[in-house]
Formats: sequence, structure tokens, C-alpha cells
Amino acid sequence: MAALAARPPLRAAEFYSGVGGWCYGAKRAVADLDVDVEIAFAVDASTTCNDVYAYNLNQRPSQRQIERLAKDDLEGLDGWLLSPPCQPHTRQRDPGDDHTDDRDPRAASFLHLAETLEGLERPPRFVCLENVVGFEASRCRERWHAALRRAGFARPKCWHLTPTLVGVPHERPRYFECAVRRDNEHDAARRDGRDWDAPQPAAAWPRPVSVMQRPVAE
Repeated sequence: MAALAARPPLRAAEFYSGVGGWCYGAKRAVADLDVDVEIAFAVDASTTCNDVYAYNLNQRPSQRQIERLAKDDLEGLDGWLLSPPCQPHTRQRDPGDDHTDDRDPRAASFLHLAETLEGLERPPRFVCLENVVGFEASRCRERWHAALRRAGFARPKCWHLTPTLVGVPHERPRYFECAVRRDNEHDAARRDGRDWDAPQPAAAWPRPVSVMQRPVAE
């Protein structure tokens, strides 16, 4: 156990960091593994959110434009945590609008991250993403998954989740996905994408099944 406790923390970037939800969630998720998560880089455009983040977590996020982040800024991190702008994918959007999804200017920063990810020499080992229900049918998701595949990631596990599933009395369904990069020599996911083509098994969930907990179909 002492050896486990001595493991270095996982270094992660938190994009669109808001008030620090991903940071709190990541730390809680690994608490039983005797390892910590260190937010090496957080970024958000909102001054108010950054004030709250700094108050809660004693670390102030950057307000740099994500579109201006270069590869050198993002090399060698263990993980990426991100909640990209949801407005291009909301169910209230007009499906006939030519300025939704990947054509919405608010999606530009996310698409920049996708392009940057696949060009990294030392990409992250894991990525976790949250967005609104509807993102799973978007072109942005298609482009993001294409970038993950080219960067050597296994196919993400994807869910619709809502806070009531974990005992929080608030119905707010959201889309979540997590992906892990294959580290074996001659990366199988990068080489031929076999794990992307195979059927995706249903994800286990230790609580009663709910319609909002179903895995998202590919």
C-alpha cells in the first residue's frame, strides 16, 4: 500500500473548466486507488467561473483562447477533461440552421483540440468528455472520434447519465464518454482500428437501471 501511495499524481488538463466539476469528479474517482489527479492546466473564458474555481481549488484557470493553444502546450499530459460548448448541439436548435454543429463558431475551439490531439507526439492516456444529450448524433462527435482513433485510442465508452442516478434530486440528463489510449507496441487501435469495428458491450452500472443510463449506440 505504501508503494501505491508513492505513485506520482496523474497530470490532467481541464478545458472549459467552469467552477471545477471535472477536477472534483476526477479526484473522487481515483480516491480509492491511492493516487491523485493534479490539474496541470485549466482554461475557461469566464472570469466569474475562474473566480469560483480559484476560490474552491486554489488555482486560477487561464483565459487563453483554446484555439490558440499549440501542441507544445499540451504534450505529455496524462489526461484531458473537457466540457465543450453545448449550444451547437442542444435539442432546441433549429435542424435547418446552417450554423449549428461543426458549423457553429462556438465549436471552433473543440475542433481545434481534436486536430491538435491527433498531431501530438505524446498524447494523453485518457480523455473524458461531457456535453448535452444530442451531441452523440453530431458531426463534431464524428470528427472527435476520428481524431481519437488516429491518436491510438480505443473506442470510447459512452453514456447518457443524469444526477438522480447517484442520489442527487436534480434531473439534468447529459452525454458522457471516456476513452483510453492503447500503450502496447504497434498500437492496435492506431494500426487497424479493430476495437472500433467490434460491437460495443453495454457498460455496467451499480445502481438500478434507468432509461437515462443506457449506453449510447455507435
